Amino acid sequence: MTTVLLAAMAPSCIWLWYFYRRDKRPEPIGLVGLGFLLGLGVVYPTCLVQRVLLPHLPELSPNQDFDLLLVSTTVLAGLVEEMAKFSIVLLVFAWRRDFDEPVDGLIYATAVAMGFSAGEDYLRHIDGVEWSRLLNPPGHAMFAAIWGFGLGLHLIDGRWQPLALRLGLAVVIHGLWDALSIYREIEGRWWVPLMVFVLAFGLFWALEQKLQRLQDPAMAEAFRRSRNRWRQLTGSAK
Repeated sequence: MTTVLLAAMAPSCIWLWYFYRRDKRPEPIGLVGLGFLLGLGVVYPTCLVQRVLLPHLPELSPNQDFDLLLVSTTVLAGLVEEMAKFSIVLLVFAWRRDFDEPVDGLIYATAVAMGFSAGEDYLRHIDGVEWSRLLNPPGHAMFAAIWGFGLGLHLIDGRWQPLALRLGLAVVIHGLWDALSIYREIEGRWWVPLMVFVLAFGLFWALEQKLQRLQDPAMAEAFRRSRNRWRQLTGSAK
């Protein structure tokens, strides 16, 4: 049991620490830890929702037609899991005083995603090293970073449409990631792991670009002005 717990927690904690250190003005470690714990705690309720939906969707099998497999993974993994993580960040962190830079949307999204990844791996009883499980934490971080980036921008300009589009993109990419992970189980599909690696590399590169853009001083100043106007209108004291 201890081995399973460490195997589930260690990769997620390492990736969380990496992204946390990339923030030039780090968030309170207690809030980042809270995000991790909330992500961890929402895994089981999310699994219950997935279990309810599973009989109504195409079978999750490597022998399934890829388009039908993609429908199932997009709903079960993409939609359900990303909405669970997004809801936590939006309801718990987005309106706090500590959320004072656009990059904070990405940091809190990553914290929740890493907690979710750790809980998901633990429930799957990891007892060995498998490439797909090693990619699980950075995968979750990168899916969440797409809408975390959008949330930071939304709190500057107030527009919901770009945020909704980025959330939808995260759902689709998450579904594609899981579909490829299942599809590669058939012998002879050597190209599938290569596609997953290319997708992972592309997402990581995009995440690094977002981290740099969100920490631009002009964007940070625009964010603070926007938040101050919002607080004056609402009287928020969080």
